[in-house]
Amino acid sequence: MTRYFIIFLLLVSSVFAASFRLSPSAFEGGAFDTSISITTSLVLVQGSQTYVNGDSICPSTTTTSSGGTVTVEPTVTATWTPSYIEAIWPYCTGGGCPVPVAAPSASSRNIEWISPSKYNTHKSKGDGDPLTTNPANYNDLGTFYSQPASYVVIGSQGYSDKRTNANVFCKGTLEIRDGSTTIATYQLPATGTPTITLSPGTHQISTRITNVECIAAAAKYPLDLDGLYFMMTYYTANQPSFRASGEGTSTITVTVEGGEDRCRFSDIEISATSSIVDEDLTLVRVTIRNHESPIIVTGVSSSSSGFTVEPFEPSACSILGFSSSVCPSTSNGFNVETISTRNLYVLMENTGASGGTTLRFDAQTSQPFCGAPVTCNDTVSLGSNVALRCEIEPEEHTYATNEIAIFEVSCTNLGGNAIPCTGNDWFLEGISGRILERENSYATVSPTSAPGTTGQLVYRSGFAECRSDINVIGQDDPNAHYVCEFIPSNAALNTSESQYFQLNCFEDNQRSTPNNADYSRSPGLDGQISNSSTRGTTFTGGNPSQGILIGEGTWTNSPHYPTIGAIAEAFIIVAGGGTQGNDTIPGNETPPGNETPPGNQTVPGGGGDDPYDGSSLFCTIGTGPLNVYPYEVSWVSIACGPGADLICNLVNWWATGMASITPPSNNFGTMFNATGIPGEEGVIHAYVEYEINGITERGECFKGFRIQEPICWEYS
Repeated sequence: MTRYFIIFLLLVSSVFAASFRLSPSAFEGGAFDTSISITTSLVLVQGSQTYVNGDSICPSTTTTSSGGTVTVEPTVTATWTPSYIEAIWPYCTGGGCPVPVAAPSASSRNIEWISPSKYNTHKSKGDGDPLTTNPANYNDLGTFYSQPASYVVIGSQGYSDKRTNANVFCKGTLEIRDGSTTIATYQLPATGTPTITLSPGTHQISTRITNVECIAAAAKYPLDLDGLYFMMTYYTANQPSFRASGEGTSTITVTVEGGEDRCRFSDIEISATSSIVDEDLTLVRVTIRNHESPIIVTGVSSSSSGFTVEPFEPSACSILGFSSSVCPSTSNGFNVETISTRNLYVLMENTGASGGTTLRFDAQTSQPFCGAPVTCNDTVSLGSNVALRCEIEPEEHTYATNEIAIFEVSCTNLGGNAIPCTGNDWFLEGISGRILERENSYATVSPTSAPGTTGQLVYRSGFAECRSDINVIGQDDPNAHYVCEFIPSNAALNTSESQYFQLNCFEDNQRSTPNNADYSRSPGLDGQISNSSTRGTTFTGGNPSQGILIGEGTWTNSPHYPTIGAIAEAFIIVAGGGTQGNDTIPGNETPPGNETPPGNQTVPGGGGDDPYDGSSLFCTIGTGPLNVYPYEVSWVSIACGPGADLICNLVNWWATGMASITPPSNNFGTMFNATGIPGEEGVIHAYVEYEINGITERGECFKGFRIQEPICWEYS
């Protein structure tokens, strides 16, 4: 009859284990029921050092390679655990045929690894080889384990408390791998101890068993090798299905260092801040960059005995008179591992020096796996000509959007001596604005942020950094002194078309002509600026573009120093095409209906000294000079506020000279009639009320015109 070998495998983590049982009654032959477990393990050894998962390996000292030479020592454990053995022997007529009928469970036994050739020889005998009586087969396989059993001899008495002998025999290949590369193979039972050199970097060293196959064999006992009753049976059918990727995998991950630790770093940025409570104290921040192995900076020293230096204590920030914005939050950067960049904070005290000094920072490698720490240093020169402190005057300033103020700066060296500031490194933080001039001693600045915005003007020279606080208010604020506006405030021009922009400026709400006026254009606006004066400038469109025309009106010996003037802006669009005349953007308002205009009241103040001026702090009429013909009825628009961007709540219209107001008129504009002949002039006036920031403002503006000669003129 046929005998069956039943094995079922269960893999858990890196351990292979199988367990399955079938009742012999399900077959006509016998059954072998067992669990198989295969595991591997390994250690990496370098000299007397054994490495575990996550370790770092130093480069080899016995090879010229920059890698690490290690020995891999793998082990393999393979066991089977019988839970039941029952062999049903065939009926025989010769008498004395033994039948072992039962065997209780036993503990785990080692699998016998045999060579592929020996394995193939025994497997070829087939499952349930008919009662082989050749002792050579038994002796060739090697180790067997005893299993209790009882025997019944047909036609004779039974024998109890006897035993059978059984074992599991397997072949397989042990692989040792570095990542996905196989570096050694062994036919089990040999395992080997290969020595390999690993290049610098991270490696996953692993072992696994592949090409595994197993059979089992059982023999009756008493063992009478020469007698009639010796018999052995093979179980080779129903082979277990081992994974193709290998069984019992074990892995260790290690990192090979790239060579000797090297120590090298440098300073890349330095700043210094003076104490507000003790002028002899300075907080120096040095940003360093590490170029080699991880390091820690262990200390700082000064080349001058006139200075004491030490790592800054963060908790003493406010006590020593430094702002929290320049102090370290937790660590001063010393004795902490540095991999890339790190800030070092040093407290310096002048104890009698008048010049400068050189700071020296000492460091060492922080992870000396392969020897003693390596040391290095970096020096930072704070010489007598190097600015370490600076001050901006004024330290705080409040002025309006688009006003211009001048800020002056002075510098001192580490010893407190005044020295020239170097460079023009000015910039704004927290607010937007224009820095109109940048010099090593001053800057002129105009904020563009909305009223209520606060920020700082910052200057840097050498290692010095200083700041001035800026508070932005509105142009209508009583503390605002200067306002400048362009008339018109916007224009659409064709290529080569010119437009004159009148510069109207006010000092303390009164018309005032600035002492100086400079004009420029924002990047992106293409064109030429010409015919400039303190009263305005001409802009000629270039290539199609758009941007801002900028006018800077400043007053010499300003009584409101450091505020010295204001900025005017006009938005310009340059389109393609040739010259089409001096057209401007009128706002394209549709005139309202024929409302009854308000009375022609006489209004106070008024207007300035230019009859063609169309703007004030309060309102703007139209967008440019009016070109009208005799007895022509025209429409002009009006907008309120310094920026001509508010709707007027109330407008009273009237006319002087050769003009008359003609309905309709309202708070958006008016119709007017030129009542004279060519060459005569007239002025359109408006008195307005509007609301800005919850405050009602009242004032006057006007627009002048000159009557033009028509192309065709009939006299009667």
